[in-house]
Formats: sequence, structure tokens, C-alpha cells
Amino acid sequence: MASSVAVIGGSGFIGRHVTEELARSGFEPLILSRGRGGERSDRMRRVDITDGVRPLREAISGSVAVVNAASHVGDDEREQRRVNVDGVAHIVEATTSLGIPLVHVSTAGIYGGLAVSGGTEGQYPIHPESELSVTRARGDAIASAGGATVLRPLFITGAGDAHFLLRLLAAHIALGAWIEDGAARLSVASADLVARAAVAAMGHRLDGGTGGVVHVVPDRPVAVRDLLSPILAEWGRLPSRSLSAADAAAVLEARGIPARKIAQFAHDYFLSSERLGALVPDAGSRNGHLTDAALSWYLQHGRSAR
Repeated sequence: MASSVAVIGGSGFIGRHVTEELARSGFEPLILSRGRGGERSDRMRRVDITDGVRPLREAISGSVAVVNAASHVGDDEREQRRVNVDGVAHIVEATTSLGIPLVHVSTAGIYGGLAVSGGTEGQYPIHPESELSVTRARGDAIASAGGATVLRPLFITGAGDAHFLLRLLAAHIALGAWIEDGAARLSVASADLVARAAVAAMGHRLDGGTGGVVHVVPDRPVAVRDLLSPILAEWGRLPSRSLSAADAAAVLEARGIPARKIAQFAHDYFLSSERLGALVPDAGSRNGHLTDAALSWYLQHGRSAR
């Protein structure tokens, strides 16, 4: 019988990719979700990590490991604290009491604006620049203190993405122009790469390895122009001009898009990893930023952006 691995947030964006990767790797994924639809199968259970340790411990009992892919990225600050801080504390207590390893999917966004691009694990101080990032950083610290393996991707693409690439595409279509010629280089990882890193990190822990922080980023950053051009060209919306970051921010702020969001994509914003290669040897493959399947998904689901 295949070993069971609990995926908290298994019905979400990253969680679905982790679940699929576990199944491909021969594990039996147990999907834990706070969705209100009840238990839909013996491999899916309704569990709210903010409800406390006991129900969570009962839900994951029998699993050999846990991957936490749950987070709250909405604007409700109370919910951010409940899920990203209190919920992580409950997960750490439950996994520690059962003696099973935890892989926690965090974010490199907790570093804030990177003064120097390209640094590896341990080279950047934690400097969150929003209340959301504060809660993600606190949860990250709790997981790290509990001995978890903590994964820190930066920007993530893939089927189901509602927060990164569709919004970036929409911003460029609204401008009808590149921002700073689209030359900014970003650390963009496919959700498939994040999932492969999570499953590999879990396997490492099951083999007796220790936890630690891993930047889940491809070997090389990708320029905004190179990332967006295949999709914008397919839509017939490829820009032929460029705006400065200041001019772009002025236009987009009038449309309700905060300037700080634009700053992320106007200048180099990338990291490196010393540890990912040991987990995923081909992390620098051509699909590390955007898989062919994800490209098809964006082309189909980006109609509103056009």
C-alpha cells in the first residue's frame, strides 16, 4: 500500500500541483481543505487549521509526512493572522507531536524589496513590507523553529494562478506598453517546479534528512518581455513602445493598481538557490518558468485580461 502524505490546502493553487506530483511519485495524497463542501472522498477531509491542534492531529494521523500549501493572501488582516500565523503554529504542533516531517510552502516575498539581486539562502534578512508579508514571515519563522523544510518561491505560474501572471498581463494590456522595456529579470517558478521541490524535500526528510530553507527558483531569472511575449503575441497585444516605471505607475494607479505592485516588475527582482539543485537536479530546464500546459491555460483563461 502506498504511503499517505497529507497536503494541507490540497485543493488550492499550489496544493493541487503538489497532490498531482505526489500521485505521480507513488504516494497516496490526503487532501485537507477548509472548504465547506464536506468530505467528498476518503482521500479528502475538511479541516480548518485555525480550529486548533486536536482536529488537525486527528486528520493527519497515519500520514508519513505533511506538506502545508495553505495560506491566506486576501486583504482581511484578521484572516491573514489566523491562517498564516496561528494555523501554521497548529500544524507545527500537530506534526511535532506525531513525529512526522513537515514541508512548509512559504514565499521569498518576506524579504521585501531586494537591495541586491541574486543572493542565495541565508544572505537576505527578513524585511516584510506589508501586513500580509508580516504574517507570512511569522508563519515561516514558526515552521523553521519547528524543524520544517521551508520552501521560498517568489513568483509562481501555472494553471489556477490568480495572483501573478494574469494580473501582470492585464497591467501591460492596460498600458499598451512595456514597463522599462520589459527588461526586468524576475525569479519565476512554475507551480510544477514548486510541487516537485515539495515532494523531493519530503522524500529527503523521510530518508533522514534535516529541514532548512530552500529558494525554489530556476537557475536563471526570466525577463518580463520574454515571459509575456508568447501570450501577448498570440492575443495580438504585443507592445511596441515602452514607459518608464514612474509613468507606468501613474497610469496604473489611476486604474486602482498600487505603485508598489508595479515596482516589483520594473527592476530586477530575483534570487538564486544553493539548495534546490540537490532536490530537483533539472530545476534549470526550459520549462522552469512556464510549462507548455500552463501556457495553454493562460491563453485560454486570460480572456478577461484582453
